[in-house]
Amino acid sequence: MGRSRVKATMSDPNETHENSNRLDDVTGFGESLLVCRECGSRLMYPATCSAHGASHWCVELHCPECGGIRVRVFGATMLDALDRELDRAEAALEADLVRLIEANMADYVTRFVAALNAGAIQPTDFAG
Repeated sequence: MGRSRVKATMSDPNETHENSNRLDDVTGFGESLLVCRECGSRLMYPATCSAHGASHWCVELHCPECGGIRVRVFGATMLDALDRELDRAEAALEADLVRLIEANMADYVTRFVAALNAGAIQPTDFAG
């Protein structure tokens, strides 16, 4: 976290592009932008970002689950909100990973102890 995925020094977050719909309002926009309109996945991520005029950026968002693509043009306010939402989503994924690792390790330890108690593990099992 803490890395900026998208950078800009722009204004006017409601600017539109001829190939995109009106941009979402800044309030509450981040999470809705990262939800795929095709499959409902909450894992949309920016794949490319390029300058679009003097004060905006064109961002291509991809869905890793269905392959959906969404292209939007953003001003600085919207880009900052997107970056904050990406940081939040990254933190949530990292927390989920930690929980999965801990659950898997607890299960492994439980099975190992059960095997020890049943006499199913012998010193020769560790001979190299």
